[in-house]
Amino acid sequence: MWWTRGVSDARRSAAYRAHVIESAFPVHVVGLMLAIVAPVVSKVRNPDFMALFAETLPGVDFREVWAVVSYVLFSSTQYARDAYVTHYEIACELVNWLGMLVRCSMARYRPQMPWGVIRFVTVVASAMGARYEFRTQWIRTVAKMATACVIDARMKQKHHPEHLGKPFPELLRLELAIFAFYGVVNLGTQYVLETIDRKKFESALATRHGDGERFSQGGRDGAPAPAPRRSARRRATGETGRE
Repeated sequence: MWWTRGVSDARRSAAYRAHVIESAFPVHVVGLMLAIVAPVVSKVRNPDFMALFAETLPGVDFREVWAVVSYVLFSSTQYARDAYVTHYEIACELVNWLGMLVRCSMARYRPQMPWGVIRFVTVVASAMGARYEFRTQWIRTVAKMATACVIDARMKQKHHPEHLGKPFPELLRLELAIFAFYGVVNLGTQYVLETIDRKKFESALATRHGDGERFSQGGRDGAPAPAPRRSARRRATGETGRE
């Protein structure tokens, strides 16, 4: 019946979401640890206050915000994992957007740093460790990177000596070209990883379906039934004794 199919599709979607989270979770936790350490190291090496929006938010250094938020998220992965998995997508977006604002802040005050290499590494790291289902994340990734283009172009026009006085549209076109490159790197990496995830999920689903058929056959023939498998959500949350 149509309502039975709807319930089945919902369960399949929930199981696939849990599978993607389970696949990314170890790298995600490592990424949170690095997101705590990186801004602390930056503050030690560059103790100057780095306000990205000095006119509107003069008291906000996003390095500090990123470190505190990442610490809270990391603690949640250890002590409130069920709730964390429930809101996993929000956690990923917090890490991604704050990381982007930190990078823009440092690029404003330290333009001499090797930002080409730094951005490439962080884009790949984000695609690996702060990812969820591609079908829902890609548009948010594009929005984040487009926002970064506007911020970078404005900061270069106002604060970088080599770009002072250049028209904003000219700088924005340059940033859009950079955005296109990093967008392909980010979304391409995520798409490849999720393609692997989907193949593993379909394989596990087929195996489980085969186990179910053998279970039914065993009930009729008197053969022992296969042992139940842990749910994908339990594997993602690390729980073994409760849902």
